[in-house]
Amino acid sequence: MRTATASVVVALCVALTGCALIPGAPGGGSTPLPTVTSAPSTKAKTSPAVTDAQMVQWLDSAPVPTLCTAPAGTLEAGRLPAFTGQAGQEVGLPWVTDARGRLKQDLIALGTFGPGSATLIATPLWCTGGTSSTEQLAIYQSAGTSLKLVTTFDLGAAKQANAHVIKITADDGRLEVLWGTPAIDQDSSDTGLWSRASFVVVGSIITESGLQSSASVPQ
Repeated sequence: MRTATASVVVALCVALTGCALIPGAPGGGSTPLPTVTSAPSTKAKTSPAVTDAQMVQWLDSAPVPTLCTAPAGTLEAGRLPAFTGQAGQEVGLPWVTDARGRLKQDLIALGTFGPGSATLIATPLWCTGGTSSTEQLAIYQSAGTSLKLVTTFDLGAAKQANAHVIKITADDGRLEVLWGTPAIDQDSSDTGLWSRASFVVVGSIITESGLQSSASVPQ
């Protein structure tokens, strides 16, 4: 009777739970054991680190704010397509859209630019609206597989003049920018006044300090 009862238990165990059996035990030669199922891992997957080269590449398709008379949008190959070709007006990255032939490597800087730990990328955004043109300094941060706009700074606003960036660099946790604007009696496309300043980014706030301006390039 014990053997019959054990056999029934074994049959039920195998049919219902798929439990393991130990050979040589009474009741058909096996004793049921519960099957142990491993719990799924809850360890978070680590996303691959974003490289500087990827961030530079993503500038070609970065979001841009309202510039000149163009609405906010997203660049395609470094240009804002909805604005290109409208009465000679254009928005985009200077080395793509500006005919003066400035070099890409002079107009990109990567760093923290302040107390934060996230790597930021800085570049000027060029816009031309008919007879005038100007640039804003744009700060971006990586967001997945693209860039998000953190903040901008209008380099010509203080002097109410059009501005164009000559060089930007990351230096000791700050952003150093050299740019030119026309002198008071000059055409908007000329450069008669050179300016240099440091910028620090905290959250979405960008602060300028140490501004120097002169008729020659500040050292």
